[in-house]
Amino acid sequence: MEIRWTESSAVVTLALSGRLDALTSPQAEQALDRFLASPKSALVLDLGGLEYISSAGLRLLLLTGRKVAEKPGRLVLCCLQDAVKEVLEVSRLVSLFQVAATAEEAAALLG
Repeated sequence: MEIRWTESSAVVTLALSGRLDALTSPQAEQALDRFLASPKSALVLDLGGLEYISSAGLRLLLLTGRKVAEKPGRLVLCCLQDAVKEVLEVSRLVSLFQVAATAEEAAALLG
């Protein structure tokens, strides 16, 4: 798993690539915890490079959504690959998140 962290004045973007599964979830969770500890309140999760997501990855998304809301903050998922989008749709989790087609659109929703 590769994680790229970028931030603007108001939004943190975490771009995840590779696989989000039981082996890589702890690495992603560390990056998400870094966001939660920051003063920023807007998070974009760019999943454009994510090839696969397991139940452990879904669990991490759910926990992240809850923690961001408690911060209080806002979260937008963007750039969903077909395979990842299908998993989110089949599990009915896609309805729990705001989803944007591009990172720019996601940032605009949070701006």
